[in-house]
Amino acid sequence: MRLLPSLLLLIISSFLSYASVAANEKSEPNPDEIHKQGLAAYDKKDLTTAIMLWLPNALTSNHANSQLKLGNLFLDQTGERKNIDHALFWYTRAASQEHAEAQSKLGHIYYTGKLVNKDITLALKWLLKAARNEHAESQYTVATIYSTGIDVNINLQKAAYWYDKAANNNHTEAQNALAEMYMHGNGIYQDLNKAFDLYTKAAAKDHTNAQINLARIYFNGLGQPKNTKKAFELFQKLASKGDADAQNYLGDFYKEGIETEKDLVMAFKYYSQAAEQDNLSAQYSLGKMYVNGYGVLMDYHKGVDLFIKAAKKGHKDAQMDLGVAYFTGKGIAPDSALAYAWFHVAASQGVKNAYKNKSVIYDKLLPEDKKRAVLLSSEFVEKYGSIKN
Repeated sequence: MRLLPSLLLLIISSFLSYASVAANEKSEPNPDEIHKQGLAAYDKKDLTTAIMLWLPNALTSNHANSQLKLGNLFLDQTGERKNIDHALFWYTRAASQEHAEAQSKLGHIYYTGKLVNKDITLALKWLLKAARNEHAESQYTVATIYSTGIDVNINLQKAAYWYDKAANNNHTEAQNALAEMYMHGNGIYQDLNKAFDLYTKAAAKDHTNAQINLARIYFNGLGQPKNTKKAFELFQKLASKGDADAQNYLGDFYKEGIETEKDLVMAFKYYSQAAEQDNLSAQYSLGKMYVNGYGVLMDYHKGVDLFIKAAKKGHKDAQMDLGVAYFTGKGIAPDSALAYAWFHVAASQGVKNAYKNKSVIYDKLLPEDKKRAVLLSSEFVEKYGSIKN
């Protein structure tokens, strides 16, 4: 890889500085000490001195940490000072000495394709080298590549292997991801106890998804004794941080009076907070509160508007209730063909009584409305027949 003339001039200057250090010390300079001096200069934002110390150290002494730092400098600069070729040159020099961080840098550069053409083969080559050198972030990235199947074939066994490696290196995201695999038996045998242990480790480090999943385990008694008190405490903590799932769960707790006094006003509050963040379950529950006047003045129009939002995201109970709204004309203009279509899509998702309701409506439709109802039903199943994230 050809270095730019400006860099060659800097190298010459650096060697003069390097020689001066050696002359002053009247002994062979220690590469580690030279590197530390460069770090001290860098910390003082004296990049020129840092480079003049690291350059000869990287070339003459082949010092891997200095090579890494030079790569970082060229990568992190802005404007004309940023030079990906120089960054790759130094990262490659360090990576060839089994420097895990440099290997990881190379892997991520080729994987993201933001600074060079994306190359999954080169990316995996370097990421796997770093992963085998116990670089936790690379282990996690390799696992994610195999689990998502982006640019490679999905291989959940390899994903589980590398998530496990990263998790053992205390990588929080990996602990949560591996817990998910154990929880659902996805590519690995189901083990609720291992899932619980991994969620607990990640949750202890304030990982939001792990805390939510841990709270769900306590709430539902999945592989652990049911403990609604611990679940309530975790949901309160997360809700105070603005987590929509936790807010939705707290709405359920207050609505049903679980671990607290039944309080429909508080339930409405938490459902509202979660619904504002597009939480699907909260939108439906809030709609139910409006149409029933629970914790708020009854308002069919607001309730049905929320049913529409949830139904179009695949919420089967919202689809059922929206069918009722169109049939009765409460909160929206009556339309039996639309009522039939929403009952039909709810029935396709297994909602009790939805099939019966659509059958009753169909028998009462005019011929032209029957045709429209059937066309809408087919369209709705395709568009809204499953949960949309």
